[in-house]
Amino acid sequence: MSDSKHVLRILDRSGDTVVAWEPGVKTEEKKAKTKFDEMAKMGYLMFATEAPGKTPEQVRSFDPQAFEIVAVAPFKGG
Repeated sequence: MSDSKHVLRILDRSGDTVVAWEPGVKTEEKKAKTKFDEMAKMGYLMFATEAPGKTPEQVRSFDPQAFEIVAVAPFKGG
């Protein structure tokens, strides 16, 4: 096991919620993927980065090897 976990950060009006997983630990990966899929269905935009300091790119599917995934709540007009 590595010293740091990979994270899915969910940014919305309630704050910053973190779901962490260890790559290769299937139960943790499944939990993070389930949350990723739930947020994507709600219209959240997903951005992933492969390593600290790298430029994030929009993604449409969960990658358990991603260092960090950020889920951004959809904007609402008004």
